[in-house]
Amino acid sequence: MFMNTDLTYKLLKKYPSFGALTPLTMSIWEDSSGNMNIATLTYNGMARATKIPPNDKDLRAYAALVHKALRKAMPNGHFKKMFTKPTHQNRSFQINFTSEVELEDDATVEDFIEDFESEFEGELEPLGFLFPNYTNVQEEIFDDYEYNAYDFYHTYSICKFDVIYPVSKYHPEAGAWAPCSFYLYKKKGEKSMHMGFLGVENWITTLDIKDRQSIKPLKEAQGMIVKVLDEIAQ
Repeated sequence: MFMNTDLTYKLLKKYPSFGALTPLTMSIWEDSSGNMNIATLTYNGMARATKIPPNDKDLRAYAALVHKALRKAMPNGHFKKMFTKPTHQNRSFQINFTSEVELEDDATVEDFIEDFESEFEGELEPLGFLFPNYTNVQEEIFDDYEYNAYDFYHTYSICKFDVIYPVSKYHPEAGAWAPCSFYLYKKKGEKSMHMGFLGVENWITTLDIKDRQSIKPLKEAQGMIVKVLDEIAQ
């Protein structure tokens, strides 16, 4: 998991849905030939998944920075084209939720989001989900730029070992989406909280995954997250 604070701020300010890629992710693995491999998203992949225009200058700058860092880290490496043919037909497969923020007597927005996130974590942890990263975007990024458009903006990195393990055996490139980033925010002056993450169809269609060993746990895990959000976001 990695993030450039300045470009993340610029992109989130324009496109709140970029929270689905905050932080960005990559997988690093050694193949059977002893070669080190790295997989992460290109600007086209980031643009399609989040519905950000692919010609956005900040998105292009972010991708270029990642490109530069990879070249510096692996000076003897080279970029490879994918051997699979994507079947996504340029769809984003976002999963989005909206919930009304209703405060009880004397409760604050801070009380609301603390209770909501406690319930969210409490429902998913017994199902085997882990949260390797949590970012309070408002405090860790927006406050540094004196940007106060939100009551809160948070992101979670979510993973499940019994999902990523079988998928990574056949499709190690899937780490470009894992852990999954889940965002939730409320803008000042609005009554709704917005949440979202990138659906597993992004993994399946971009890598043209066909084996049941990978597809079944991916869809089951997504179904668990959606069910929990349906129950607690009503």
